[in-house]
Amino acid sequence: MSTSLPDSKTKQNLPPLAQYKSRSEYKPQYGDYLVWSKWFTTWHGLVVDYDQTTNELFVVMAGIPYLLFTMQSTEFERETVKIKLTDIKRAPNGKYAIQHHDQSQNAIIWFI
Repeated sequence: MSTSLPDSKTKQNLPPLAQYKSRSEYKPQYGDYLVWSKWFTTWHGLVVDYDQTTNELFVVMAGIPYLLFTMQSTEFERETVKIKLTDIKRAPNGKYAIQHHDQSQNAIIWFI
């Protein structure tokens, strides 16, 4: 059976599996994927709006990604929550993770 994974015996310079930055550097964009974790709960969300005057993110949330990505647009308003950007940036480690597509580098960056 053949795989595309490199042989561990060969020394190759592989690109990093993931790029990450601190949540304190996060600048919201439409479509960013947000994961919110608590003791026994995890919620998944998509950023649908950012109000710079109130510093609030509007995030459509669901318990599992399947429900989030297959949700009808008529359900968006009912499932949208407001989260202060400062609450995300100041949260304890592990509470929020945001996946963001950096247009300038054409790369996915995780803010953790």
